[in-house]
Amino acid sequence: MIKEDLEEFRQLLQSQIDSLLKEADKTVLEMTDEKTNFPDPTDRASLESDRNFELRIRDRERKLIMKIREALERIDNVNSAFVKVVVKKSVRPGFGLAQ
Repeated sequence: MIKEDLEEFRQLLQSQIDSLLKEADKTVLEMTDEKTNFPDPTDRASLESDRNFELRIRDRERKLIMKIREALERIDNVNSAFVKVVVKKSVRPGFGLAQ
């Protein structure tokens, strides 16, 4: 892959992480701000069901964030390996740069 492509993917992945973390913060704020007291058991059950659903989504997003971070690490490893290969080749005799 070309270095510019890797940087583009890095930016896309980083923006996705930022978006997911922003949504997680929003969810935390919404759940801590709710001071609702439902006298009706059906309404309370509905609220708890919605919260449970929201928390499952956030857990999946947490796992996705971990996978995205692993992908970013692999991009970093590819970049550092690319730099090592370029430097190694440029120092070896016969490549014109080490003269």
